Amino acid sequence: MPKKKTKQKNPRAPPVPPQDGSDECSCTCGCECHAPPSTGMPIHILSDVCHRKGWHEPEYSMTQSVNGYLATVSLRNTLPSGESIVLPFEAPGSLRAAFTDTEEIAKNNMAMYVLFCVGEHNSDLPRGWRGLWKREFEKIKARDIKEGRGWMYSGDLFRAYKSWQDSLLASD
Repeated sequence: MPKKKTKQKNPRAPPVPPQDGSDECSCTCGCECHAPPSTGMPIHILSDVCHRKGWHEPEYSMTQSVNGYLATVSLRNTLPSGESIVLPFEAPGSLRAAFTDTEEIAKNNMAMYVLFCVGEHNSDLPRGWRGLWKREFEKIKARDIKEGRGWMYSGDLFRAYKSWQDSLLASD
């Protein structure tokens, strides 16, 4: 009769996040905080979020300049009334990570910004993008809300946009 195999517990302790609030881990143990950034990429997470919320697949467009690649993303949804709304997201001028050396990173940076706007706080993001979230996006959000673009940070983005548009038309 064959012996039963028992699972051995992983003897390594879980990684400890940096205490200084940075995104850099100083350990050299090869723990999961050093996993390659191929899993949980922001473009894939945004696609999943759009699917889960019943929105159309995000559409990316790229431009290239002397500064590098710049991505924009458009989100599309059809409201229950049958009205189709397209929301283009462009990188705010203050976003330092907007221009990058590769198209893939530019798309991921924009997807990350959109994920932040729709309130998808996901801990499965690669470490570099989590740092971008903490450092820059909170400042951009505060400025947007102050300038009347708070609808961009609603969980129900398209209804909030429609309400914002209707209130603008009513005030005219």
